[in-house]
Amino acid sequence: MHLSPVKGGFPHKDQHDRTAPVKLEDTKLVQRGNVIMIDADSGEFRLAQSGDTGPFFLALQRFDDLQAAMAGQFSPASGTKVPYPSNPVPATRAVRQYNTAPLQGGIRPSISGIHMDDGDVWEDDMFNEAVDWEGAKFNAPLTVADNGLITLAKDGDNVIGFLVKAPYQRYCNDAVAVDSMMTGATRWVIQFQCGK
Repeated sequence: MHLSPVKGGFPHKDQHDRTAPVKLEDTKLVQRGNVIMIDADSGEFRLAQSGDTGPFFLALQRFDDLQAAMAGQFSPASGTKVPYPSNPVPATRAVRQYNTAPLQGGIRPSISGIHMDDGDVWEDDMFNEAVDWEGAKFNAPLTVADNGLITLAKDGDNVIGFLVKAPYQRYCNDAVAVDSMMTGATRWVIQFQCGK
């Protein structure tokens, strides 16, 4: 999966990012570059779907990213607080609070998302390949398709950004790990500017 900033203040945007666990049913679905949002009931990230109104974030990590796993051990999200770990801990180690149900292995992943609010330009491979991008023009409005994918907006859709460059192929050094070779792969990506 590939997500890369093209123009904007990232990564120096601490005031615009958020870290939270991923809803259990979406845990294995969230990919780097997906459009995600905070679930109003649980305070956890979930994949954005067609018809959602936001606010929206771009997932900066996959669910199984090592940083996500580390952040997930002591998640800042809301929920019922229970001690972590559940077994007794040595007196030399402080007991921390863990406030979401852990997955197998005792780790509930938290990921970071960057808020899609202020005109940054991104390159992303999480777009809906089923639409006709060939006829899409510069500045065409974009919205969210099901499963957190970016797609062309129709009249009445909630606009999340504008097309800068229609799908094109490029080498991405963070896309896929290939055994015995440099990490990387050729991916189809789009460029878009966040905003309404």
